[in-house]
Amino acid sequence: MKTYVWKLTGFLLFSLVFFLFSPQIPAEDPPQPPQQLLTGFTGVATGQSARLTVVNVSGRGALSSQPVFVELTLYDAGGNILAHLKPSDPCLPGQSYSVAWINPAASGTTPRFVRAAVKVRSATDLLSFQAVFVKGSLEIVDSDGTTRIWYPTVPFFPSLSALFPPRPVYPLLPGLVNVSSGQSLVYTFYPLEPAPPACLPEVKWLDAQGNPASSARTANTVIPLAPHNSADSQSPFFFSFTPTTPGQYRPVVSFAGCPRTAAPSAYIASEMLLDNATGTVITQWSM
Repeated sequence: MKTYVWKLTGFLLFSLVFFLFSPQIPAEDPPQPPQQLLTGFTGVATGQSARLTVVNVSGRGALSSQPVFVELTLYDAGGNILAHLKPSDPCLPGQSYSVAWINPAASGTTPRFVRAAVKVRSATDLLSFQAVFVKGSLEIVDSDGTTRIWYPTVPFFPSLSALFPPRPVYPLLPGLVNVSSGQSLVYTFYPLEPAPPACLPEVKWLDAQGNPASSARTANTVIPLAPHNSADSQSPFFFSFTPTTPGQYRPVVSFAGCPRTAAPSAYIASEMLLDNATGTVITQWSM
């Protein structure tokens, strides 16, 4: 009996020593989902090009050097992919990648509305906020190489958006814009997270005295488009306004059909001043 007890004790001690000192294979963490850098919509006229560029800015100041994988995509308003780049090699500190799309000459005077999306994933899987190591920008470039519009990307963290919305929830109050003869204003609203189906944005155009614009009933149009073809995208909304009298105007944005707390908490809004004859975006603001 004593022999059996000693054998059992020895076996247990051996097992304990083997477990404590043998190399352990750590459990693999699940891969982190890519984070995103996004823009709202801007217009690309005939002969112009949209160019999306990202650069790895790590290794400067307080940012340690971190390689990251990037995926660059240009979408039109219907969610169709206009240009796409997914390099197999990581973007190293100081390195950049670009992708571009040219609006063909046969497109007429109506601009093609485009937006940019950049997916960022850490090459080391040690970071939670790898998007801060990448800066992106969407440029609208004339045929002679002149940059007409420069639109920086903004990081979007879905897990934090409910607690810290990247934009005010309600309402949106852009300022006054001077609109000359032959020009139009286009306001775009792009939700980044789902909202109730009945929760739709509404826009009213006011003049400098706060009066409703005279042509608001006929020129204030909303164009809800089909959902984007990618699973992480929502439907954008476009509001256009062509005043009958030149002057200063501003949009007032609200949400109809939903309570204030149900309005989209994460979105990108932008306003464009268009030249009607060419479809060229003269200037743009992001909100």
